[in-house]
Amino acid sequence: RGSSGKLLRTDLSSGSLGGAPGGGEKRATSVGGEAALRAELEEKTRALQALQRNYQSVSSLSASQTAELAELRRFREDAEGQLSAVQEENKRLKQELELQKEEARASKLGKDQLEQQLRQRTSAGDKQVVELQETLRSVRAQLKSSQQSEKAERAKSQALDQKL
Repeated sequence: RGSSGKLLRTDLSSGSLGGAPGGGEKRATSVGGEAALRAELEEKTRALQALQRNYQSVSSLSASQTAELAELRRFREDAEGQLSAVQEENKRLKQELELQKEEARASKLGKDQLEQQLRQRTSAGDKQVVELQETLRSVRAQLKSSQQSEKAERAKSQALDQKL
Protein backbone atom coordinates (compact mmCIF):
# COMPACT_ATOMS: atom_id res chain seq x y z
CA ARG A 1 0.00 0.00 0.00
CA GLY A 2 1.40 3.44 -0.92
CA SER A 3 1.80 6.19 1.63
CA SER A 4 2.86 8.79 -0.97
CA GLY A 5 5.86 9.75 1.19
CA LYS A 6 3.67 10.60 4.17
CA LEU A 7 4.31 9.10 7.54
CA LEU A 8 1.50 6.88 8.65
CA ARG A 9 0.84 5.86 12.17
CA THR A 10 1.95 2.28 12.70
CA ASP A 11 0.87 0.25 15.70
CA LEU A 12 3.21 -2.73 15.97
CA SER A 13 1.77 -3.97 19.27
CA SER A 14 -1.54 -4.95 17.73
CA GLY A 15 0.13 -6.72 14.83
CA SER A 16 -1.42 -4.47 12.22
CA LEU A 17 0.18 -1.63 10.24
CA GLY A 18 -1.17 1.68 9.14
CA GLY A 19 -3.75 1.70 11.90
CA ALA A 20 -5.97 -0.74 10.03
CA PRO A 21 -8.36 -2.29 12.54
CA GLY A 22 -8.83 -6.08 12.82
CA GLY A 23 -7.49 -8.94 10.71
CA GLY A 24 -3.88 -8.21 11.59
CA GLU A 25 -2.98 -11.82 12.31
CA LYS A 26 -4.40 -13.19 9.06
CA ARG A 27 -2.59 -10.54 7.12
CA ALA A 28 0.75 -11.11 8.87
CA THR A 29 0.65 -14.81 8.26
CA SER A 30 -0.32 -14.78 4.67
CA VAL A 31 2.38 -14.69 2.00
CA GLY A 32 0.82 -11.78 0.13
CA GLY A 33 0.42 -9.87 3.35
CA GLU A 34 4.04 -10.46 4.22
CA ALA A 35 5.19 -9.13 0.85
CA ALA A 36 2.94 -6.10 1.29
CA LEU A 37 4.41 -5.50 4.72
CA ARG A 38 7.93 -5.80 3.32
CA ALA A 39 7.10 -3.38 0.52
CA GLU A 40 5.58 -0.94 3.00
CA LEU A 41 8.64 -1.34 5.26
CA GLU A 42 10.98 -0.64 2.33
CA GLU A 43 8.92 2.38 1.34
CA LYS A 44 9.00 3.67 4.90
CA THR A 45 12.76 2.97 5.06
CA ARG A 46 13.28 4.95 1.85
CA ALA A 47 11.08 7.74 3.22
CA LEU A 48 13.06 7.71 6.47
CA GLN A 49 16.35 7.82 4.55
CA ALA A 50 15.00 10.71 2.48
CA LEU A 51 13.99 12.48 5.69
CA GLN A 52 17.45 11.86 7.12
CA ARG A 53 19.06 13.29 3.98
CA ASN A 54 16.74 16.29 4.14
CA TYR A 55 17.53 16.72 7.83
CA GLN A 56 21.26 16.54 7.15
CA SER A 57 20.90 18.98 4.28
CA VAL A 58 18.87 21.40 6.41
CA SER A 59 21.34 20.97 9.31
CA SER A 60 24.28 21.65 6.99
CA LEU A 61 22.52 24.66 5.52
CA SER A 62 21.67 25.93 9.00
CA ALA A 63 25.29 25.50 10.14
CA SER A 64 26.61 27.37 7.10
CA GLN A 65 24.07 30.13 7.61
CA THR A 66 25.03 30.37 11.29
CA ALA A 67 28.70 30.64 10.32
CA GLU A 68 27.87 33.22 7.66
CA LEU A 69 25.78 35.19 10.16
CA ALA A 70 28.65 35.16 12.66
CA GLU A 71 31.03 36.32 9.93
CA LEU A 72 28.63 39.08 8.89
CA ARG A 73 28.32 40.19 12.52
CA ARG A 74 32.11 40.36 12.84
CA PHE A 75 32.25 42.29 9.58
CA ARG A 76 29.58 44.69 10.84
CA GLU A 77 31.48 45.19 14.12
CA ASP A 78 34.68 45.88 12.18
CA ALA A 79 32.85 48.26 9.87
CA GLU A 80 31.24 50.05 12.81
CA GLY A 81 34.65 50.34 14.47
CA GLN A 82 36.15 51.76 11.30
CA LEU A 83 33.20 54.11 10.89
CA SER A 84 33.62 55.32 14.45
CA ALA A 85 37.35 55.87 13.91
CA VAL A 86 36.68 57.76 10.67
CA GLN A 87 34.01 59.89 12.37
CA GLU A 88 36.43 60.74 15.19
CA GLU A 89 39.14 61.62 12.68
CA ASN A 90 36.64 63.72 10.73
CA LYS A 91 35.65 65.54 13.92
CA ARG A 92 39.29 66.18 14.79
CA LEU A 93 40.04 67.43 11.28
CA LYS A 94 37.02 69.76 11.37
CA GLN A 95 38.24 71.23 14.65
CA GLU A 96 41.72 71.64 13.24
CA LEU A 97 40.29 73.30 10.13
CA GLU A 98 38.29 75.72 12.27
CA LEU A 99 41.41 76.60 14.25
CA GLN A 100 43.35 77.19 11.05
CA LYS A 101 40.54 79.34 9.67
CA GLU A 102 40.52 81.36 12.88
CA GLU A 103 44.30 81.73 12.73
CA ALA A 104 44.02 82.79 9.08
CA ARG A 105 41.35 85.37 9.99
CA ALA A 106 43.51 86.67 12.84
CA SER A 107 46.55 86.69 10.56
CA LYS A 108 44.62 88.55 7.85
CA LEU A 109 43.33 91.02 10.42
CA GLY A 110 46.87 91.47 11.72
CA LYS A 111 48.15 91.83 8.16
CA ASP A 112 45.45 94.38 7.38
CA GLN A 113 46.32 96.32 10.52
CA LEU A 114 50.02 96.18 9.68
CA GLU A 115 49.32 97.36 6.14
CA GLN A 116 47.21 100.21 7.47
CA GLN A 117 49.95 101.19 9.94
CA LEU A 118 52.50 100.99 7.13
CA ARG A 119 50.31 103.18 4.91
CA GLN A 120 49.93 105.66 7.76
CA ARG A 121 53.66 105.68 8.42
CA THR A 122 54.39 105.95 4.72
CA SER A 123 51.92 108.81 4.44
CA ALA A 124 53.47 110.47 7.48
CA GLY A 125 56.93 109.82 6.03
CA ASP A 126 55.82 111.31 2.70
CA LYS A 127 54.53 114.38 4.53
CA GLN A 128 57.83 114.69 6.38
CA VAL A 129 59.74 114.35 3.11
CA VAL A 130 57.61 117.10 1.58
CA GLU A 131 58.09 119.29 4.65
CA LEU A 132 61.84 118.60 4.67
CA GLN A 133 62.05 119.37 0.95
CA GLU A 134 60.23 122.65 1.54
CA THR A 135 62.49 123.40 4.50
CA LEU A 136 65.52 122.51 2.37
CA ARG A 137 64.33 124.88 -0.38
CA SER A 138 63.74 127.56 2.17
CA VAL A 139 67.18 127.00 3.74
CA ARG A 140 68.78 127.02 0.28
CA ALA A 141 66.97 130.22 -0.54
CA GLN A 142 68.10 131.74 2.76
CA LEU A 143 71.65 130.46 2.17
CA LYS A 144 71.65 131.91 -1.33
CA SER A 145 70.31 135.14 0.04
CA SER A 146 72.95 135.09 2.78
CA GLN A 147 75.67 134.31 0.26
CA GLN A 148 74.49 137.15 -1.94
CA SER A 149 74.36 139.46 1.05
CA GLU A 150 77.81 138.35 2.07
CA LYS A 151 79.07 138.85 -1.46
CA ALA A 152 77.54 142.27 -1.51
CA GLU A 153 79.06 143.06 1.85
CA ARG A 154 82.48 141.85 0.65
CA ALA A 155 82.18 143.89 -2.42
CA LYS A 156 81.31 146.94 -0.31
CA SER A 157 84.09 146.12 2.09
CA GLN A 158 86.59 145.78 -0.76
CA ALA A 159 85.34 148.96 -2.29
CA LEU A 160 85.79 150.76 1.02
CA ASP A 161 89.19 149.20 1.48
CA GLN A 162 90.21 150.43 -1.94
CA LYS A 163 88.96 153.90 -1.16
CA LEU A 164 90.92 154.00 1.96
